[in-house]
Amino acid sequence: MAAKRISGVSNLIQVPKKASTAFSVNSFVTFDAATGFIKPLVATDPSVFGVIQQPIASTDADYASNTPVLVDQGALDQVWEIDVYNSGAATPFAATDVGQFFKMGATTNIDCNTRSSTAGQGFTAQGLVFLCVGFKKATTVVSGTTADGQGLFKIMSMSQARPSST
Repeated sequence: MAAKRISGVSNLIQVPKKASTAFSVNSFVTFDAATGFIKPLVATDPSVFGVIQQPIASTDADYASNTPVLVDQGALDQVWEIDVYNSGAATPFAATDVGQFFKMGATTNIDCNTRSSTAGQGFTAQGLVFLCVGFKKATTVVSGTTADGQGLFKIMSMSQARPSST
């Protein structure tokens, strides 16, 4: 599962995508400062723009174009259900992580080993922009590719204010 909005009003808009870039449906996106188009969010991006509503594959006719795609633009009133994984370390995601900041890992899931309790770090270039506001399920599998935990998160940084530097 990727991101699923469970509360807050949707804000669907059309935004041009970065050409020749694959996107998974319901995955987080940000703006690429070099091109001005949206791109998939990675762990080092300082901000999140929203969640893409359609998949983009290399087999699509418009894959190499900057065509507009539908994005649910993130807002502070929204809460997202997101899978959490351990990224190969033994630190599990747990109920005590409510109130911690996290960043996206190598996949479209939250990396539970990026937690920070320092609120100010949630707004830096470290990418710690997901605030855990609810706990659903702990992580138990120590793996970089398996997401077996689940939590509720708010996006705490918007790309409109701070575009990605990658």
